[in-house]
Amino acid sequence: MILPKASLYLISASLLSPLAFAQGPAESPVPYDTEIRKILADRIGSENSGIGMVVGVIDSKGRRVVSYGSLAKNDKRPLNGDTIF
Repeated sequence: MILPKASLYLISASLLSPLAFAQGPAESPVPYDTEIRKILADRIGSENSGIGMVVGVIDSKGRRVVSYGSLAKNDKRPLNGDTIF
C-alpha cells in the first residue's frame, strides 16, 4: 500500500513525538542506531516502494542521524541528514 507523503509525515511525527517531548533522567537510554533502523524498517516495510525516513537523535553523547528507505522506487541514493524530501 502506498501512502501519500503528507500521511507519511504525520505518521512519522506521531511515532517520534513522544521521544521529542520525553523528559527522563539525563542518562536515559537511547536506542542504538541498529535498533532505530529496525523500528523504521518495521514501520516502513522492507519492499523498495519509495518511502524513506531520517531520524535525528540528540543525547548526552552528541548528535547522530539514522535513516532507512529510499527517495523513490529503485533509487539507490543514500538518505542522510541533508536529504530533501
